[in-house]
Amino acid sequence: MTNDLLLYHYKNSTADISLSVLKVLGIPFDLISVDSKAGDLKTPSYLALNPNGLVPLLVHNGTPIFESAAITIYLGETFGEKLGLFPSRGPLRGEALKWIVWGVLNMATKIWTQVMSPSDENAAGLNGSLKILEDELGSKNFLLGSDYSLVDTHIAAILNWVQYSNVDLSSYKKLANYHKACLEKIPEDTNMGSEKKNKGTFIDAFDTVVFDAPPSKVYSLFTLSKEFSAWSGVPVTIPHEHGVEFTTHGGRCVFKFVTCITDKMIVAHYREADWEWDGFATVVFALSEIDGKTRMNFSIYGVPGGDYEKKRQVQVWQEYSFAPMAAYLKKNAPAPFCWVDIQVKDANRAETFYKNIFNWSFMPGMKENERFFTAGSAPSSFGGYLTEDPVGLKPYVAVQDLEGTLELVKSKGGEVVSEIQPAGDDGRICAIKDPEGNVIGLHSRKKPAPDLALYWFQYSTADISLEVLKVLGVPFDLKTVDFKGGETKTPAYRALNPNGLVPLLVHKGTRIFESAAITIYLGEMFGVEKGLFPSLGPKRAEAMKWIVWGNVTLAAGVGKAEKSKSKEDIVSAVKAMDILDAALEGKKFLLGDYSLVDTHVASIVFWVQMTKVVDFAKMKKIPTWMEQCQKNVPE
Repeated sequence: MTNDLLLYHYKNSTADISLSVLKVLGIPFDLISVDSKAGDLKTPSYLALNPNGLVPLLVHNGTPIFESAAITIYLGETFGEKLGLFPSRGPLRGEALKWIVWGVLNMATKIWTQVMSPSDENAAGLNGSLKILEDELGSKNFLLGSDYSLVDTHIAAILNWVQYSNVDLSSYKKLANYHKACLEKIPEDTNMGSEKKNKGTFIDAFDTVVFDAPPSKVYSLFTLSKEFSAWSGVPVTIPHEHGVEFTTHGGRCVFKFVTCITDKMIVAHYREADWEWDGFATVVFALSEIDGKTRMNFSIYGVPGGDYEKKRQVQVWQEYSFAPMAAYLKKNAPAPFCWVDIQVKDANRAETFYKNIFNWSFMPGMKENERFFTAGSAPSSFGGYLTEDPVGLKPYVAVQDLEGTLELVKSKGGEVVSEIQPAGDDGRICAIKDPEGNVIGLHSRKKPAPDLALYWFQYSTADISLEVLKVLGVPFDLKTVDFKGGETKTPAYRALNPNGLVPLLVHKGTRIFESAAITIYLGEMFGVEKGLFPSLGPKRAEAMKWIVWGNVTLAAGVGKAEKSKSKEDIVSAVKAMDILDAALEGKKFLLGDYSLVDTHVASIVFWVQMTKVVDFAKMKKIPTWMEQCQKNVPE
């Protein structure tokens, strides 16, 4: 085995989903075929990686990840985003999460229910899910819009199983055409086993990038890239000097003969240090204006290699050039430079105070007890002077979190001298006194109305999402749904959630259903900065697998046992709880420190306890863990 990605798989299992995703990504991985009938999944070595004794199992750099939905999301975030196959953090990521989780929890469950127990009732349930997909596609080519993504790979792999269900997929015209189009996107040739370097062929790579600035600004950024490099800290990528050889990305790439003409740039010769072919490719950037924004068509001609190299080239340019450019253009909006003088008695004391409160940068002044200061990153829009001389101006400093800043002022020796008051249509002001006795004004925009709404009713899976929002402490509107009165079945509600269920989270107009998808989305959007959700990496993988496992394995298994009362289903439910109990061995929480993973899974376990399917007295770690989790949820 040569790769840091391993997929444990056998045919006609949910591991086919993960295999399809890896094929589409085109990244190297080792495929390990397991024989379930021979007991490969029940060996101690395999159970140490996946205590559920199931496939798929993905191991990335030693971190085991189970549950196909968690694997798709993890691969999408880790590899797919850079390749344009998975949306970046934001509302569209929420769309992706909901369909990936829904595909496994809803559609796959209904397919296999009909396969294992064919009936008119089960067929009707499956047809209902297929109609939801048919309606969602509407005039779109793919689920997230016009572009294919790993969401489509995931859903198409599940749709493959419809053929075993006696339900006719071809009766859904849009869905059948969509399924066919998705399957055509899955390559047969992959990087399984080792990376394939197709030395004998040359390929062309293309991409389109939209910048939120007019072409003239984007073009000037290209030709004034030294300024961009100084701001961003990344190497110069496209210089304006013609005919000069230069390198970027730590000496990895070599460029020659750069030509710049109006709205077009041509790098006539371009190569990478690790290309075995000792030649050069050509890169062309063509700029055009659409609604005040710049659409850049980016093309590389004559790259040595195959599909994997094509995707890698686009990924390198996206990550090292276009993403920093977009950030620069966004932050580099022109702003008037503001200068204020602040009278001080002790410059050292004043410098310490303002560093703590506003994070200003200081330089020596013209006198020993004076300082120059600037605020913000380049280009700075605010600065001034700490001076011993009297000044008559009371400066106002803009802050984002007015209440939080006032608390910080008081903790660092300052004083709040006036209450918060409205200022203009959308502003608020107040005044503070620094340790020097100066009165400084603070200005902030009004807190926006919550752009998060949770549709909920008590004793439903929406309780999970409510707990997560409480722990995050972000503002949201709670919309109580009259379930018994049939509100979830009304056309208005079904327009928001075609499943007619809760929870439903609406964020900036984007509708997200499935509690596991909601928890992951909220974690990524708000939890990382608060230390309640891991950033991208192995711990993020751990988080995803337990969140999805909580719904797919634990909740579904206990629900089935509660309904059937069969010994076999009860044993499976107990096994799931034993897996959770063992996962807590030697740890206070599932990831070590408390996180939204604990919030999510504990909410499910609270419901499990109410069902009385599992004897909690036999659990070693879970009762104490539950008590600790509850302490972290505000009333």
